[in-house]
Amino acid sequence: MRTDRELTALFTGAIVEERPDPTFLDELFELLVEEVATAGPAAARRPRPITWWSRAPRWPLAIAASLVIAILAFAVLLHAPNVGPPPSPTPTPAPTPSASAVPVTPAPPLPTQPVVPSATLVPFTSTRYGYSLRYPTNWGTRPATATLDPTIYPIDTDPTVDDFSATVPAAGDPGLIVAGPAVPAGTTLAAWMTRIQQLQASGGFSCPPPQATETVQVGGEPGQLLTWVACPQYLLWAGVIHGDHAYHLILIDQYAVNNPEIQAADKALFLRILTTVTFSKALGSPAPS
Repeated sequence: MRTDRELTALFTGAIVEERPDPTFLDELFELLVEEVATAGPAAARRPRPITWWSRAPRWPLAIAASLVIAILAFAVLLHAPNVGPPPSPTPTPAPTPSASAVPVTPAPPLPTQPVVPSATLVPFTSTRYGYSLRYPTNWGTRPATATLDPTIYPIDTDPTVDDFSATVPAAGDPGLIVAGPAVPAGTTLAAWMTRIQQLQASGGFSCPPPQATETVQVGGEPGQLLTWVACPQYLLWAGVIHGDHAYHLILIDQYAVNNPEIQAADKALFLRILTTVTFSKALGSPAPS
């Protein structure tokens, strides 16, 4: 017969095993039967206890009952499926926005001319500077009331220039500026074009050299056309010499800066206007020697 200590050690060893050997249950059951058979007659001879402390000497029976419960519990654990803590839910990754779903900030619209120049041209004649030309019919004119000095930068608000635009007498773009001051005899076109670039560089705008230079015909005379794309605005400046007068013909348009379509339209209009220029023989004749 096993002692109480041996039974307790055997039971404790079974508990600490994670998965007890099934043969252990058979051995434990045999021990229980042996203990009950041994303790049964003695227990039957004892009077029924009345108080709770009189149960203390009945250790074999108590151990036997405990072993029965342990056997049943281990049988259930042995055959029960392994149940662990529920798996942690896998977080659903946040959807990655596709390239097409990313909002795109549209580029600011390019400026447009408040008044698009008309394709129809009407005539204008300057008695002060001795020339004629044609300009868009939806523009107005402000003739010069004084004569420009050849060393002064021609400004559209100055009374020394003929001004053409949709907003005259107020300055507005696109606009045309024309002036033809007298110059010393023998002034060449090259010298005049150099003077124009000097005016651009030192006339308060500090403009770089022109981005384009090309040959044009103005009133039957050879001339040159200089282009500044953004100084002080989009600027087309033609120069020509006729007799003892040197001419500025300028188209300026702030709305054409960074707008190739308006630049192309402005240049086409300006070249068309240049083909309409004529000079007066009286004013444009060479100075007498």
